[in-house]
Amino acid sequence: MQTRVDPFLAAVIHGALENIAIEMGHKLMRMSYSSIIRESEDFGAALTDAAGRQLCECTMSTPLQSGPIPGYIAGILRELEMRGDKVNPGDVFMHNDPYGGASHGPDVGFVVPIFHRGELAGFSVTTAHHLDIGALTPGSCGIVDAVEGVGGHRLVIAAGHGVLRSVDE
Repeated sequence: MQTRVDPFLAAVIHGALENIAIEMGHKLMRMSYSSIIRESEDFGAALTDAAGRQLCECTMSTPLQSGPIPGYIAGILRELEMRGDKVNPGDVFMHNDPYGGASHGPDVGFVVPIFHRGELAGFSVTTAHHLDIGALTPGSCGIVDAVEGVGGHRLVIAAGHGVLRSVDE
């Protein structure tokens, strides 16, 4: 077994992964109707390993958006473990719980697990600020968490390429 990492191979792999994250950011910007995402670039896009350690991020990512990404994964994994559930192929998680790793309610993350040969290899994550997700007042910014809009728990919005269900079920 080789213990020394070839620096050239590591640079090529890192470059390839970083280009994937950059492309994720470009796609998010092009698909978004929100000027916060398109023009202000208040979003993050990154790839992590299976434990949620960030491998790379889109160079256009806002630090406030890309920084919490490992916390998003940790919060989702912790919640699934508490419920006796696990990450499955085809799952898509939506997450904006500030007590579970997210920065605040209007920053919504979408997390897609990546499987290789049947084993969890990592996660593809995008997160972005949403102008209005429902709150006591317009703009989604309340004084206390209870009035900041939709949020609170992680949701599986797609499970196994099919049924929509909540982790809260």
